[in-house]
Amino acid sequence: MKKKIWIPIVVSVVLLAILFVPIPMGSYDDGGTREYIALTYKIVDWNKLSADGVYEKTCIYFGKDRLKSINQLWLDESETIEHEFRAVVKEINGEWIKVEPVKGEVECNYSLEIEFHSGNLPDIEVKVGDTLDIKY
Repeated sequence: MKKKIWIPIVVSVVLLAILFVPIPMGSYDDGGTREYIALTYKIVDWNKLSADGVYEKTCIYFGKDRLKSINQLWLDESETIEHEFRAVVKEINGEWIKVEPVKGEVECNYSLEIEFHSGNLPDIEVKVGDTLDIKY
């Protein structure tokens, strides 16, 4: 009689362990990002070197996201990262502002001038030659 009670309990515990216990899948050579996978979710412990420093964050992915590769997850994650740089205002043309990144900023490696729409921004009193902190 007691044996019949223990069998469903043991089966339930084993099934829960299979579904919810994450298995380490190793680390990556991007700064030490680690990935853990269970059948129902994926945990990524981001520790990635980037131009802005080291990106450190732990994320849990469910549903379709748990099936994505680490590269696709990084593309999704990097879209949420805030970037900041200093720039000098070169031109103001209506609702458009053209800036030049200050020397030493990472953006200098990608562009000498950056133009953005300022129509949705609150009124800011900026004139040509001002130095701004820009977040995007």
